[in-house]
Amino acid sequence: EGAMLVPVNGTRQGEAGAVLRWTPRRGQDLHEPYRLCFVSQAVALSAARQQDAQYAARTCIHIKVRKCQYCVQSGESLESVARSFGMDHLQMYMLNPYLRRPDQIHPKTVLTTGALYEVQPGDFVERLGRRFLLSSQELTAANPDVEMGGGQLYPGQHLCVRTPLCEVDCKYDTDCEKRTA
Repeated sequence: EGAMLVPVNGTRQGEAGAVLRWTPRRGQDLHEPYRLCFVSQAVALSAARQQDAQYAARTCIHIKVRKCQYCVQSGESLESVARSFGMDHLQMYMLNPYLRRPDQIHPKTVLTTGALYEVQPGDFVERLGRRFLLSSQELTAANPDVEMGGGQLYPGQHLCVRTPLCEVDCKYDTDCEKRTA
């Protein structure tokens, strides 16, 4: 959904082609890549111009949508994007320190929305939630593939982790807990 093929002229006379344009929506960052298949056809006149010859070729590509990434849309600000992910603009800015002017982000800017974590053997949603000071619901909401898989995790799977950076109190650098309102 939301993808389109835009026709382009080829580099040689008589060539034609198309460019696939697609900006994934939130929730389309699944662990498995998308598989897109195309069938291209060419029609050519034979030397005697009596008969058309048709050629068809099938090509498939795999597209992996990166987790913990968001593409800014027209009219959005760092604050509005942060709010839509349940964080404040300072948390979002801390995840994107390369932004020179966080008050002026442009459409198509790619923002990091969390840290990428690779699931290890023995990990499960509740344990990771405690480790990263998140509820199980917060962790699965940030990872639609986990939610669709009934909360099952497997080694090598990548998770987007949005740790509450600004709402944490720590004693001795290791004993941390989420601040309550």
